[in-house]
Amino acid sequence: MVLDVNLWGSIYATHFALPYLTKRKGRIIVIGSTGGWFNMPGMSVYNASKVAQQSFFETLRIELASNIRITMVTLGMVATPLAKDEVLDKGKLWWIPRYSVEGCAKAIVNSARRGDEYLTAPTWMQSVFLGVMLLPEIMNIVKQVILITSRKRSS
Repeated sequence: MVLDVNLWGSIYATHFALPYLTKRKGRIIVIGSTGGWFNMPGMSVYNASKVAQQSFFETLRIELASNIRITMVTLGMVATPLAKDEVLDKGKLWWIPRYSVEGCAKAIVNSARRGDEYLTAPTWMQSVFLGVMLLPEIMNIVKQVILITSRKRSS
């Protein structure tokens, strides 16, 4: 189900929209996730769907050249009802600060207006990304500690 929505839904929608976007030199806004590069335990299928989605649109950006612009949005934990019910309250990611839906929407609209190719929101997630790139072994230890803590919290 997650792959159907996050990956195949994006691919099919893009396939059918491309002729119209090409005529108008449109923009695609891809709603990605930090799960694409900060792989949290217990979310393997979700993380894989976001990695595949990102790879698809990064490749498409090259294939389309300048005909259609693509903004890759990488979001942290957004305070949606689904995130609250499925992830935050069940103890998996209780420790991550939530980003408001309104703040998220404003950041995406402003980024698209500026013509950005990339947006990471909230911006403090960029430092986590640097940690993953520069210190992958240490970040894996951090994730293992989080997994152990989450299991204790949920039991």
